[in-house]
Amino acid sequence: MNNSFINSIISAIAQKNEAQMCGQLNTALLHSCVYSLRSAVPDAGRLYLCIAAEEAVILMIDDYQGDELADEAPFNEGLPLYFSEASYRISPVFRLYAVTESLRKLLGGKTKSFASVLITTSRIINDDDIQGIWKNMRVSVRMVKRLDALSITTDKFPDFLKGFADIYSSMKSIESDIDLKEYGRVIDGSTQLSVEEVKVSAGAPDQPLFLEVDVESVIDKDDPVYHSLQPDGTSSYSRGNLPPVKIYAPIKNADAILESMVGLDEIKEHIRRIRNLSLFRDKLQARNIHVKLPSVSLHTCLLGNPGTGKSTIALLFASLLHSAGILSKGNVIVANRASFLGRWVGSEERNVAMLLAMSEGSVLMIDEAHNLMLGANESDYSRNVMPIMMTALADESKRDFAVLLCGYEKEMEKAMQTDPGIRSRFPNRFVFEDYDLEQLHEMAINRIFRGGYILEASVSELIHDLLKRMYDARTAGSWANAREVSTLWENIMIKHAERCILQGVTGNKALITITSDDIPEYKPAVVKARTKIGFC
Repeated sequence: MNNSFINSIISAIAQKNEAQMCGQLNTALLHSCVYSLRSAVPDAGRLYLCIAAEEAVILMIDDYQGDELADEAPFNEGLPLYFSEASYRISPVFRLYAVTESLRKLLGGKTKSFASVLITTSRIINDDDIQGIWKNMRVSVRMVKRLDALSITTDKFPDFLKGFADIYSSMKSIESDIDLKEYGRVIDGSTQLSVEEVKVSAGAPDQPLFLEVDVESVIDKDDPVYHSLQPDGTSSYSRGNLPPVKIYAPIKNADAILESMVGLDEIKEHIRRIRNLSLFRDKLQARNIHVKLPSVSLHTCLLGNPGTGKSTIALLFASLLHSAGILSKGNVIVANRASFLGRWVGSEERNVAMLLAMSEGSVLMIDEAHNLMLGANESDYSRNVMPIMMTALADESKRDFAVLLCGYEKEMEKAMQTDPGIRSRFPNRFVFEDYDLEQLHEMAINRIFRGGYILEASVSELIHDLLKRMYDARTAGSWANAREVSTLWENIMIKHAERCILQGVTGNKALITITSDDIPEYKPAVVKARTKIGFC
């Protein structure tokens, strides 16, 4: 199931900048029906049911001001409470959870996917301890300072929700529809790990983020561009003629993956702007409003050193544009120098035509494009590829595809100078800077938590110290940025697994706890001196 609406809401509240969060949330809500539940649940504050297709988001806006201590567990066999210095109140997260469960029962099969979102101006001072509980209740919580940039327009209260108001009016409160014992079990499940959870967290292999698909499932074999002339004068399709590429299918959670990536603020904002422009266009068309909108080129250069996120962004790019209705298919065709050069001279034009045909509705990503554009020397036939492609890109009627050139910054700048027209055809240029120490540390900790593991006290500092030594000793041309973090994570896991086996570790929590013994020692690279040849 493609939870595109839910993902757009979750992606919006993940924004660090509050103004951007409100803007993105406003845009996402424009593509849903928004119903105010204030009349049905008057003591729950600003509460909205937002529905798009078969997805529902229950959004609560909490205007409480001040610091609070949250206790989500049923309090003295009563309702969960939030405490401040002066008073206490019923937990807004619990209220949101109760309303969501009630709506889930009422709507039944009408809505297949639910999400609960709380945006609060309260500062919950023990949120580090309680994040796991919120997650287990499937409630996303965002604390903000101001909400004046948030604008929510509601639709007329529908007949199918009147039953919800009747249910509420027949009760003392909506919370009475929730079994507090069952709620208590939900809370307990957030703080204790079952055997099954340990198996999933510590034993399951990582699933590939992007699914590779066979080229023949993407192309139209009847398209003459894939045919070859036979000796008898007929033309026919042959798989052997296809240029070597890898093709990846679009993914459903591209928004969440993009927002979880450390840094890359400029390219993230660029993608958001393109998607918002498309959503705005759709909204105008739905209202039969005809105004002129700017044409935005999708062709882009992604420049940077190894491990800075170029390839991941390129792979996400197609899925993000597909979900916004900009690209019709959303596949990613990953090509390189070898994809364009055939077995004989002059096959570059044919391969360019086939690759562009494959890319219809999708993204053509050319990895290490500088190798293709510069060539080994002036007579290298790879230099013919870009001029051929530029002719195809000049056709403004063909906008259902995007070409991404990925490569190292210096080499790509040199390659751009070979043809002044390349810059105009690729107006979007983004430089992926090397990650700093703090960003690398954030990546490492995120990698551990996403793997389902927890950290013993002070282990985070040990990882930071180790990364600092690695970072300080880095040399140009040998430093791989995020790939260094991946290698470190693998080494930590190997040491952790070995320690658990050799020490006979038992207990669910112990099996998934990374300790100081699991952090490898720093071993600087040894540069061997060259052996001198000659006479003493």
